[in-house]
Amino acid sequence: MPVLVRLDVSWFPRGSGQEGMVELPPWSRVTDLLDELKETPDGVLVVRDGVPVPLDTPLSEGDAVRIVRTVSGG
Repeated sequence: MPVLVRLDVSWFPRGSGQEGMVELPPWSRVTDLLDELKETPDGVLVVRDGVPVPLDTPLSEGDAVRIVRTVSGG
């Protein structure tokens, strides 16, 4: 059974603040979600249900995920 993840896409074009659903294969992890979205893990923080999670975290049906782009510079 595929996993449907609710995604806050505020990181999407110009911070649209919308939500969307992403369908992933069973046993998907955060890295699989980033691959599906063509987003690199460098420079993002992934938050699931309000808590930052490591990239190898398994995703479950209905998880609420937010991808936060990080900024660095000098």
